[in-house]
Amino acid sequence: MRKRIEPTIVEQAIENVSGFDLVLKKLEQQVVLKKQSSSTLHNYIRRIASISMHFGRLPERIDDV
Repeated sequence: MRKRIEPTIVEQAIENVSGFDLVLKKLEQQVVLKKQSSSTLHNYIRRIASISMHFGRLPERIDDV
């Protein structure tokens, strides 16, 4: 197995986007309550992390300007 050198997109978002850790916890709770699979959680959170990293903020704080 290869060693991972760089942090994942989720780890980067936690480190660089204010409030991302709270979004992650909230989404984890929702997935558990809805009895969705862990792969659903991982897919959702990677997409949200990618968007957050691209814009440098949480998706709900992105405006049309």
